[in-house]
Formats: sequence, C-alpha cells, structure tokens
Amino acid sequence: MSLCPPFGVEDAVEQGTAEIGHSTPYYAASKNSALHFFSAIPFGMTAVETTAWLRYGGGQALWDGIYAERGLKPFYSGSSGVQSAGWFKNPIESLNDLSGLNMRIAGLGGEAMRKLGVNAVLLPPPEIFPSFQSGAIDAAEWVGPMLDQAFGLQKVAKYCYVPAFHEPSAALEIVVNKEAYESLPAHLQAVIANAAEASSVETTAQFDYYNAVALKKLKEEGVTFGAFSDDVIAALKTAVAEVMAENAAANPAFAEVQESYNAFLELAKDYATLLKEATFTQRV
Repeated sequence: MSLCPPFGVEDAVEQGTAEIGHSTPYYAASKNSALHFFSAIPFGMTAVETTAWLRYGGGQALWDGIYAERGLKPFYSGSSGVQSAGWFKNPIESLNDLSGLNMRIAGLGGEAMRKLGVNAVLLPPPEIFPSFQSGAIDAAEWVGPMLDQAFGLQKVAKYCYVPAFHEPSAALEIVVNKEAYESLPAHLQAVIANAAEASSVETTAQFDYYNAVALKKLKEEGVTFGAFSDDVIAALKTAVAEVMAENAAANPAFAEVQESYNAFLELAKDYATLLKEATFTQRV
C-alpha cells in the first residue's frame, strides 16, 4: 500500500499519515534549502566526515532545530557513500558536450549543472530508466554501481563518470513524527535511536561492499568509467560556489548551517589530505 507520493515521505510523517518514514533530507529541500547539508553538498564531506560532523560538530543539533519547526525528529541512518556523477550515451570531453543535455540529477548539483547549460530534472526513481531508455532524458545520475546496475542504466549508456562532484556522500534519514516520538516512554525512544544507529552502520557497509562487487561486473559488461576533464570540474566548482552563495543569501538557515558545515569541512580536508589520501595512494 502506498501512503505517500514520491518525495512525500516527510510530508506524510509531518501530517501523521505515518508516524515514521525513511527518506533523504534533500527530497524536502523545497521546504528549507538548508536540508541539503544533511544529504549531500557538492565537493563536500564524505560519509564518514558527515557522520563526524553530525555527531560531534554540531550538525545534529542544527538538523533537530530545523525539523522541530515541522514537528519532526530526524535520525541519521547511513549513507550510500561516494556516488556516480552520471551515465551518458556519449563521452563528455568538454563543457560543450554538456550544454543542452536533458539530465536527471538531484540536489544542488542539478542547480550547478543548469548554470552550465544542462536541463536538469529531478525524476522519481521509478521514472529514471524508462525516461533514459526512451530518450526523454540524455543522461542520468542515480546512486552508484550497485543501484545503477540494478536499475539497468548500463543497458542504455556505456559511459559512466565518477566520482560524483555533487554527492561525495548521500545521507539517509529515519524521520519520526515529533509528537508521536515524544509520547513514547524513554526505553522505546531509545529503541528508535538504536535502530537508526544500527541501520546507519548496515547501510554504509552494504553500499561499500556491493558497490565494489557491482563495479567489477559493470566493467565486465563493457562500461567505461571516466572522470570529468579539468575544465569541466573547474566550471562546476565556479557554478557550485555561485549556487551556494545564492542559497545562503536567500535563506538565513542555509547560511547558518553552511558556517558550521564548512568549519568542520576545512578540518576534515586537511586531515584527509595528509593521512587518508596518502593511504589510498600507497596501496595502489
């Protein structure tokens, strides 16, 4: 039985149609653009860094405050990790190859792509494959190897660009009706919190494992994995900076969360450059 339309999970929980739901915050970004920070930010934090910011860097308190305005209580429930930048029917070798494309792409990445001449559209999951197959869209991003393979995107296009500039991680949520949550005794509130914690570990681990398995299979099926050229990345960084500035100017909550997010991102970048990136390089 369907309780709500695509992208309507939070509305259903807010209205009491359901007491609890599973979604990702940026699907409700039309309510408050600051919700992007609790899903994915272009050129932003990885899954582990996002978890660290939420738990120790003040992110959860900001999230709680924004959701309380709608009578909601959010819990982090894991991440799909680093995503794919998109599937294309033809190689993307320059900015000119992006201009005019109809592309399914979510979040702030879609806003940045529009600045480069892409017609960015946010299709609900069931519509991605048929729209791609029919030619209604020319390119599509969904998640990463595991779910992209499950959706059959490799049957339509053989060029997949990685990593996703727009979603270096994509956080998921368990969202609870705040009134219903607060009516529960403390031990049942703890059950929900611990279930969300268990889900976050399981989800992130599952994506890391099955993405690796699916990547191998997709390569065997003839998919070419490549990276956007330096000029495309440079243009995207400029576009993202403009998008972030525009959203911050339009929404004080966006600016407030951005300040906290960026403060930890700067710390995380230095740590990642000195330790994590060197580790990955050594094991190649």
